[in-house]
Amino acid sequence: MFIADSFRKETSPSMVYTLLKLVASKDCTKEDAERLISGNAIGDNSVATIRKVYKFAEDCELIKTDKDKVTALIDKKHLRTYADFVYALSREAFKVNNNFCKLTQWFLAEGISTTKLKADDLAVASANVAHVEKDDIYGWQDWMVAFGLATYTTKPSDNIMFDCHVRIKRFLQHEGLFKKGSTVQAKVFVSELVKNCPEFTKVINIKDNRIGESVSASLRILHNLGIIEILFSPDSFDIWHLTTSTAHKIKGDFTDIKVR
Repeated sequence: MFIADSFRKETSPSMVYTLLKLVASKDCTKEDAERLISGNAIGDNSVATIRKVYKFAEDCELIKTDKDKVTALIDKKHLRTYADFVYALSREAFKVNNNFCKLTQWFLAEGISTTKLKADDLAVASANVAHVEKDDIYGWQDWMVAFGLATYTTKPSDNIMFDCHVRIKRFLQHEGLFKKGSTVQAKVFVSELVKNCPEFTKVINIKDNRIGESVSASLRILHNLGIIEILFSPDSFDIWHLTTSTAHKIKGDFTDIKVR
């Protein structure tokens, strides 16, 4: 299971989820699935879009088509909710070092300036990292938002703003590595975060104990929401560094994370 390098802007994550939810819940043929997903949609464009969603799911090994039946290749437990679905896919998407992964890692590591770029400018700016066409950028943006790694600045929009707090929140909820109320050393927390979310590999410098802008901002958001508490102990020898903030009470250094 993987997200193909062909991001395909027509295949929104919610439509892929709807298709898989249907296929997993009842026996149907390819034609049945396309008809049920399209519902009352009218016009050649709607039908063409549904077929592209189906093809995307096939290419990403999310479904298998036999002569008389379509089978979902993703565990039903990952289809209970949309959040479960996108988290399951996000865990797989970055195991493959393809253009999707390369573009994501680059975007999250570059800093605030990249979030101001329109799709065509973003395609040019990232050319040395991943060859991605402008239209593919739109598909990538949709999955970035679905994975909880970004938000649209306005909708509809040509650009996204990195915002990883939903992705990190899902990591805490789904992996269950840290009990609520427990205080975790920063090194342990960050190491597990990078291990389970490899898209942060270029944002977090394990050797220098430094965390880049996208993840720093997201941790501060989680602190504000009461999901974690960022702590600093002056007696600790293991000090980590967020990007400096003059507007937030967590200025930069921290040593522990308390999970709320």
